Amino acid sequence: MVKGTFNYTGLDVARDYFNDSLDISAAIDSLKTILVVEETQQSYRTNLPTKFYITAMYELSTWQFGASLFGEMQREDFFPALTVQIQKLLGRSIWLGANYTAYQSSTTHIGLTVRMQKTVFRVLSSPTI
Repeated sequence: MVKGTFNYTGLDVARDYFNDSLDISAAIDSLKTILVVEETQQSYRTNLPTKFYITAMYELSTWQFGASLFGEMQREDFFPALTVQIQKLLGRSIWLGANYTAYQSSTTHIGLTVRMQKTVFRVLSSPTI
């Protein structure tokens, strides 16, 4: 438990780096002066955020359809998102697609995808609407 208040005014560590000095002892000394660290034998517990992804793809000739469900649990809050996508094979190696993502209590996103088959190169664009 943190007790008391403190007004943070910052640390001036940039001047040491711009003067070609790699010694950060001045910054460490400043932190020790500002922060009074007290060691105790008390344990500390916190919940780590839990994330999950569920994705499904279906390919029908030159079309691909997909959906992804994402969820993150932070403390007592749950943050879901859903993405649906469609892609079309153009020619022999280029896929053109679009996706739509909806977040809880947030704006939606529409993305465009250009993908080259048989390579690891992928170009993505995802403007926010």
